[in-house]
Parts: sequence; C-alpha cells; structure tokens
Amino acid sequence: MKKQTHQIPGKSMVLKPFLFLATIGLSNSAYPAPGNLADTPLFIASHVQPNITILLDDSGSMGWGELLNTGAAYGSWPYEDEHTDDLPPSNDDDEFNRGLRRLTCPGFNLLAYDPNVAYTPWKGKDSSGDFFTDRTLTTACDNPYDSCGEDVSDHYFWLWNDDGDGEYDGPGSSGQGAAADAATDECGDVSSNSGGVAVNSLTTDAERMNYANWYSYYRLREYTAKKAVAEVINSSTARVGLYGINYITGNDTDGPINTPVADLADTNDTIPANGNGIADGEDNRNTLFTNLFTGSSDGFTPLRTALEDVGDILEGGSSPINNKCQANYTLLMTDGYWNGSDPTLGDTDSDDNTNYDGGSYADSVRYCHIIDTTHCVTQGVYDTFTNNNDDTYLDQRDYTEINDISNTLADVAMYFYERDLATTLDNEVPTDRALDDTNPAQHMNTYTLSFGLDGTLSANPTSFIDPFLWPIPTPNAITTIDDLRHAAWNGRGQYLSAKKPQEMIDALNAAFLSFETKSSAASVAFNSKSLGTNSFLYLAIFDSSDWSGDLIAYALDPTNGNIASTASWHAASVLNNELSTQTGLDNRVIVSGKRDN
Repeated sequence: MKKQTHQIPGKSMVLKPFLFLATIGLSNSAYPAPGNLADTPLFIASHVQPNITILLDDSGSMGWGELLNTGAAYGSWPYEDEHTDDLPPSNDDDEFNRGLRRLTCPGFNLLAYDPNVAYTPWKGKDSSGDFFTDRTLTTACDNPYDSCGEDVSDHYFWLWNDDGDGEYDGPGSSGQGAAADAATDECGDVSSNSGGVAVNSLTTDAERMNYANWYSYYRLREYTAKKAVAEVINSSTARVGLYGINYITGNDTDGPINTPVADLADTNDTIPANGNGIADGEDNRNTLFTNLFTGSSDGFTPLRTALEDVGDILEGGSSPINNKCQANYTLLMTDGYWNGSDPTLGDTDSDDNTNYDGGSYADSVRYCHIIDTTHCVTQGVYDTFTNNNDDTYLDQRDYTEINDISNTLADVAMYFYERDLATTLDNEVPTDRALDDTNPAQHMNTYTLSFGLDGTLSANPTSFIDPFLWPIPTPNAITTIDDLRHAAWNGRGQYLSAKKPQEMIDALNAAFLSFETKSSAASVAFNSKSLGTNSFLYLAIFDSSDWSGDLIAYALDPTNGNIASTASWHAASVLNNELSTQTGLDNRVIVSGKRDN
C-alpha cells in the first residue's frame, strides 16, 4: 500500500528538487538488499557531481524594496531605498503618501505584498541556530537572520485590479506620487488609507501570517534572492559554492563571504572529516547558509571582473575540479546594469583562436553613426534616421566601422568556455551538440539571471553559425542586460529572466535542473527534432523531513531543448486549490484493514 502525505491547503510546497528521470542509471550499491526497503529514494544516484558556483549580486540596489512593473514609473523619489521603513502612510493626500500607497500594490511594485501568493520562510537557520519559522504581525523580522520582533499590525496594502495584460495602468505611470484617480488606477484609490486593506483587519491567522512572512522574508530584492538561493542550497546534492560580486572582487566586504565549492552530499572521500559530529555535506551546507544570510547589499555592480575571478578560481591552484568528466557551471544573478573596471581578456568571442567562437557568438562587424553611436547597422545598410532630438542623419559618410568590442561580460564567458581549466585531466566532459556545447575539456558554462530588467533583445540567435547583431554594451545602460544574454549564449548556458519572487525561485530550480540533466552520466538527450510545442520536463521534488513533495512541469523549447525559466505548473498548487474548494473532505470515510497473514 502506498503512503500518501497531503500538505495543508494554502502552504507552499516549493521544497527539495531532486531530478527523477527513468533514464538515469543507478549503481548496484544504490539498491537495497532483496526484501528490504531503501531508506532514501532510489533516484538519488551516485555520479560525477558538477561544480556549481552561485555568483550573487550584492550591490546596493539589492537592498531596495522596489521593483516596478511595466507601466509604472518612479518619478521623484523621496523615500529610503527600503520604502517599507516609511510604513504605514499617513492619511494625507500628498505626493509622498500616494507614492507610498502605490508601492504597496503588487501591480505597481512587483515586490509588494500579494495576498494571492503564499509566502514561506527561508530554508536554513538563523543566528541562534533555530530554523526560520512562520511569523506573526507582532514578531515580524527586520532581518530574519538576527533581528525579529517587529510589529507590522498597523500596515496597509493596496490590491491590484489587473485588466489582464499583467501591466500597471493608471496615473502612476507618470510617477508613483501622481494625483489619485480611483476610476483609472488599477491599484484603486490611493488618496487616503481608506482605499487600502488594513493588515489588522485580516480575518484569519493564515492571512496575518502570510503578510508577516512577506515582510520578513521577501520585501527586499536581497531577501527574495536569499529565499531563492536558500531553496536550491537546501535541496542540492551537488558541489556548490557562493560568492558575492563585490566581495570576490575586493570592492566591498559586506556581501556573502567567499564560499568555495564543496560537496553537499557525503560522496567525496577527498574531503576530510570535520570532527564536529556533523556529516561533511551538511556541514558544508550550513556554511553556505551562514555566509548567504550574513551578507548584505552595498557597492557597485562589477559583473565582468567578478565572473573573471570565478573563472580564475576554477583554473587556479585551489580549483574544485577533480574529475575528467566534471562539468562546471557558474550562475550569475543580478538586478542591475554592470559597471566597474574592465577585465583584460580582449575580444575573445571574435578572435577565432578556437572553433568555439565566431559565428553568432562574435560581436558582428557593424557600422555606427559618428554622432549617435547607439544607431548601428550592418555593412551596406546606411539608412536615414531621426534620433530623439529630431536630428536627421544621412548616408554612408556619417557612419564609422566598429569591429573591436572587447572585455564585455560575453568575452569573459567565452574566455573560460574555450579554455582547458584542468590540463592534467583527460578531456571527457559530456558534450551536447544540440546546444553547440562541444568542448570536452574542463571548462566553465555560464548561466545568467536578470531580476526585474529587460534588455533590448527578446530572443537568442537562431543559428550558431550566422552572424548576429549584438548591441554594444555600455556601462550603466540597458545594453548590459543584452550582454548578460550574450554571456549565457557564449558560455553555452541559459539566459533567465525573473520579475517576481516566485519566478526567481522557479528560474533557479530550472537552472539546477539543467545542471543535473547535463551532468548525469546518463542524462536525457534533448534532440530538438523530437521536441514538439507541448514538450515538458518534469521535476519531482520532496522534503525528506516529512516526505511531502511536488511535481513541477517546465516547458522545453522545441527549437533547442532549453528549459523554460518559469514553471508551467506545480502539482501541489493545483491539488491545494482543488482541496480548498472541496467540502467533502470534512465528511469523508476512510476504511482500512489488516490481514491476519
């Protein structure tokens, strides 16, 4: 008989991601002796674990409590970066308080409290060694790691009445403090507090807890990122490391402490016993948790040199690479445009020093206007155009060739993709021709995640061979997000985008799922010819503390087999919704029996 564990309706079930694929081979030692039941799921098999480095943006903007939706605008900004310090708003109808009210509406500010979302605590433990727990309105946390007990019962939040397009519509499109117009504002009447929902008016303990959990664990970009990273750290049995982009580059020491890649499962005999009575994998996991939670957000956004530093670590004397088949993945997460000093690697994606660059990986030769350098064309297309100042530019004489685009984030990704990072090992890293990931030497694959920002591009190149007109990245500009996409393309990884907390969690789960499918000795081969428009990859996850779990579906791109960054559905959510609408559960009859023999 199968034992079924049902989660309480309304509780989130984003738990431990372990990949269940029927094609994964298991060693004989993974099976129990005849007649005995295994203590752990059989699909947790032993294979060469990849090295996964999480490179987390710890710049100052990660401490903000705002992530504006499409259609919303900042206008003047009279608030602290963490606007929730100003809550609750006074009852005045002025620019400051109208803006504060709109910032509590999830249609205007994507980080705002959304009563339709279930907010759960971080995985891991606080500074006292206690697991993070659900909070109440009088025990909310300013910083959940070491500072709780805040009273948020006097807060308000505003509901979003979306017209179905997912974008904000209303007078706040000219600035968050624009004059109120309840008839057209999808966040309703922001002229006074009576248009909002008083937190202390919430009628159930679950609703009050949900708000307190949001405030404690999600209200800042940094907190949402910590929630997402903690989820994958808690669930992974791979080899994982963690670095902050400012800490690793030496620009600031407030971010996550450098945490070298280490096993999160007790599978590597080369790691010595720690002597503290804790299994090595759990000890390493706890170190990751501590360094993640103690980091704060400050400084600039030196993405390029930070990624270069990770590559240098993989190639250096303390490299975690110890197997000829071992893959190496770096996941770079950021909420902003890169800046800072330049790396010194050159134009690596266009120098043709290996078979892995050039084509759509290279910065194509283009011709840009000598006055308006953002207007670029391919050879032979010297068009007439008008810029934002209504200046008209003509013919070929106004254009100049730009061919050397060096030291971009994409160049860093290509440099460490092309290189053999462990020359003393045989080159037997699994390859994937469908994704043009054909380097068998130990190299670095780069994945990138943009939180809340879009570039000028909406899609990757459709060919590995044909040139592609990548925008020229400029520091502190939108084109650096295109460079994030370019870096993932060069690194044979995946560009991920998230604008809401759950989307970030789903994106990280998708990335780790991709690492697993690529690194398993018997991984699934995603042949694009066999993928239709309705192809999905299913992720079975569970929490070994109570053996509850979930099944998550991710769509597969029919052209290249890439895994979508956002889950199509969660079985747990579907079942919880079904359970919450049924009344028969209270009156059901369960009959069980025990055979005598």
